[in-house]
Order: sequence, then structure tokens, then C-alpha cells
Amino acid sequence: MLPYFIAFFGILLIDTVYIMYIRAVNAEKIFIAAITGSSITAINALVVIEYTRNPSILIVAVLGGFSGTYLGYWISKYMNKP
Repeated sequence: MLPYFIAFFGILLIDTVYIMYIRAVNAEKIFIAAITGSSITAINALVVIEYTRNPSILIVAVLGGFSGTYLGYWISKYMNKP
């Protein structure tokens, strides 16, 4: 059960942080972009190891990706209101 948990929340976190990464690059905040970019790589490595062992975990990872993108957009949209 732990690999499914890691895949779902790992991909959710990657997609949420990726939106922050894009915003940091766009705003030319290089240090924040570097930190978020390296975080994405580290989390992604852990998730790839998990679903390489068990391909059925990809279904859970896709759901995590959808949820992470939705959550990241929502956070980005509502945190930047004037």
C-alpha cells in the first residue's frame, strides 16, 4: 500500500511544485526556481522507482497528476489575488 501512497502524493506534489517552478522562472526568481527544480527531480526519482517495480501504480500516479495540477493551479490563482 505504501508504494501507491508514494506514487499518488509524490506526483501530486511534483505537479503542485512544478506550477511554482514555472511562476518562479517567469518572474526571474532564479534561486526559488533552482530549489523547486531540484525538488521536482528528487521526488520524481522516488516515484519512478516505485512504478518501475509495479506498473499498476501508474494509474494512481495519473490520478495524483490530475489532482496536483488542479491543486497547484488553485493555490497559484488564489494566493496571488490583490
